[in-house]
Amino acid sequence: MLRNLIQPRTYRINKFSLCFWATATLMFVILSLSGFSRLANVKARRSVSTVNAKDTKLGCCGGDEANKKEHVLAGSYYTLKDGFSAQLLLNNKGPVPIEVQPTLFSLKGARFNAPLVTVDATAHLFIDFNDWVALAGEQFREGSVQLKHVGKDLVLGTQIYLTNETHSLGFEEKLTELGQGASTRLEGVWWLPSPKGEVTLVLSNTTDGPLTVSVKILGEEPKRAADITLELLPYETKVLNSQRYLVGKMQAAMSSFGSISVSHNGTPHDVLARAMAADADQGFSLPIQFSDPGGGKSNRLQGAGLRIGRVRKEPLSQKVVVHNAGQTATSVTGRVPYTKSDKSMTEVNLSPVELAPDETRVIDVSLALDSHGIRRNEIVSAGLELEHTGPLGSLITSAFSVSLSGNHVFRVPLWDIAAQRSATGGYPWFIDGNSATVVYVKNVTAVPQHYRMYLKLSEGEYVPGLTTVAPGQTALIDVRRLRDGQIPDVNGKTIPLHETQGQVQWSMTGGVDRVLIGRSEQVDLVSGTSSNYACQNCCGNSFYDGWVTPGESSGIEGYQLLFTAMQRDANCYGQAYLPYPASVPSYFSTDNSVCDPGFTGLTTGVGTGTSIINAGWTADAWFMGLSEQCEYTPVEAVREAICAVRPAVDFVRATMYSATSEFNTRVATLNALDSGRPEEICGDDSGDFEARVFFNLPAEATGLSNTRSGANEVGEPPNINDFILRGWRFENVNTSSVPKKGEMLITLLRRGGGTRERNSISIKVAGDYGTGTFSTEALVKVVCP
Repeated sequence: MLRNLIQPRTYRINKFSLCFWATATLMFVILSLSGFSRLANVKARRSVSTVNAKDTKLGCCGGDEANKKEHVLAGSYYTLKDGFSAQLLLNNKGPVPIEVQPTLFSLKGARFNAPLVTVDATAHLFIDFNDWVALAGEQFREGSVQLKHVGKDLVLGTQIYLTNETHSLGFEEKLTELGQGASTRLEGVWWLPSPKGEVTLVLSNTTDGPLTVSVKILGEEPKRAADITLELLPYETKVLNSQRYLVGKMQAAMSSFGSISVSHNGTPHDVLARAMAADADQGFSLPIQFSDPGGGKSNRLQGAGLRIGRVRKEPLSQKVVVHNAGQTATSVTGRVPYTKSDKSMTEVNLSPVELAPDETRVIDVSLALDSHGIRRNEIVSAGLELEHTGPLGSLITSAFSVSLSGNHVFRVPLWDIAAQRSATGGYPWFIDGNSATVVYVKNVTAVPQHYRMYLKLSEGEYVPGLTTVAPGQTALIDVRRLRDGQIPDVNGKTIPLHETQGQVQWSMTGGVDRVLIGRSEQVDLVSGTSSNYACQNCCGNSFYDGWVTPGESSGIEGYQLLFTAMQRDANCYGQAYLPYPASVPSYFSTDNSVCDPGFTGLTTGVGTGTSIINAGWTADAWFMGLSEQCEYTPVEAVREAICAVRPAVDFVRATMYSATSEFNTRVATLNALDSGRPEEICGDDSGDFEARVFFNLPAEATGLSNTRSGANEVGEPPNINDFILRGWRFENVNTSSVPKKGEMLITLLRRGGGTRERNSISIKVAGDYGTGTFSTEALVKVVCP
């Protein structure tokens, strides 16, 4: 099944440059909002406001003490026999390298300590078991593995991949952390496309003492049963063929589907179980995931990314195997919520299924879709939801889509929502030939939910915008489509076409946990092969630091500039990500008569002076509580920037014959007595006279308006004013000087018989700068004796 999916070589991705030892803080920074009159004081104030949240360490996922916690992860089985290759994935989601001590155990329990492995910060690598077996010896070509490392919970994701390219078979197994189980029972179910298939059961002792294991196998169609009791020596692994126990011989027809129950006399996780259903003739392979019924937290199971449609013209059939591992009857109901290509959502309800104790049934989801007339080619993404009435943890399932030939299988893990650690995910991603990574994120609630995602690249990050997922909806993220389509992220960055691998991490936003589930699927739609990977973080992402950009801005009156509140988050291991615009910030100014930011941060320079633009918003933050559960404590972030406004046009002075007046707050007063011609200016007879206005233009000016808008009529209606603006023109304009200069020659008409009280002439200078315009008005007052 995984042909060409996992390459038989060892490789690693580059180390990412962002590596932060400090974890995110949750200190509420309250900043003074009072204004300052001088720019120097404003800058001093700003230096206080930019205290970063990272300066205080966060007790997320156990704080610094949790960095010293030892973890032992165990994989039940690997093999290099019968045409199989085996690789181990190590995925480090934290900001510091992790040292891993691998130990191999042969089938009989012999031990080999492999060389220490270092996984770089925010990186992953694959290790070929052949490399270790070459050092350990032939007896280790088949066996189990354990890994030891120190760090916070779930910081290291691990998985085994078994691949038989000749028969197109592939199986994956996520390693189990020892010491965290709930009971000594393990339950799994299988399905086969034909009676020629087989089910291989693996039992592995993870301890240094002997154990007694009881196995019950129940087959359906045809109906068969077997009870097995066996002894497992220390670290021993047994590989069992189910046909041998169900039928009594290995060549007989195998039951189409059934269940396997495992119990032992040790403590939780002393025994690991996995099974592999395969039909080599058809290229069919289905990993069988065992679950612990004692770990159930709710009666709801959900899966993200149910494939509906065709693969290479073969229709896919969707099936769910359900088994009642409880002691009382249970009723199972289900639904398939899906999103169409037009972005509309709907769902199909599945017919209820009644299960007696130990009963196993197959729900044919494709029949339900067909009965509703669903056009499968219109479905973009789908999820799967089940509920049952039995005891918590008693419903055991396996869900998948299988092609008509049986060669293409796409498994959908179903998870107990309440038993999940957090609504987060951290996965490797690859683009290799026809193979690429698809990520599914499903909303498991009845209200919209949001998440943020980050794609680590060999250099930098790709940050999609905040994503909203409708109730029940499954969001699909196709990494190849993002790269090949050169789709920009929230910062305008695209994934370079040469990028082929990296790491993807996502986290819910908001104050409620366990609202989303997710997984990655490595998919080759040409061959129809796929593999699953899912790994959560112990808590959601938290606020790391924030600021307002630009930090300082100045412009002329009337200009507009967008101030944007920026936020940077870190995961619970202290890995900080690239920034993004903060969600729904509130903007306000210390002086709206200088800078008015409105509601969105789009700030207008109203009048000359200096102001502070403040942005406040609520950011997520998570602590590890006393109950070792993530607790939400939001951060009220406040950040600020400087906004300075200077006059668009600086009116310098006005002259009239011999009279000269400097502009004071844009008003120049010309005394007719100072002109030497008071009678000519202020006489009773009407007549024209000239005045001249000198001004400096803004540095950004590219030209002046040559229309009538360059100067206004007098401030009062013409019929009651003493002076009327008769004409105007610009003269001696020099836009290459510093400062840029210009003059306006105005011709005034004196009206005879005026009251000489209304004597203000309004002047306006307007023009262009960059992509905008500027305009400033001033008054010239003529004082008559």
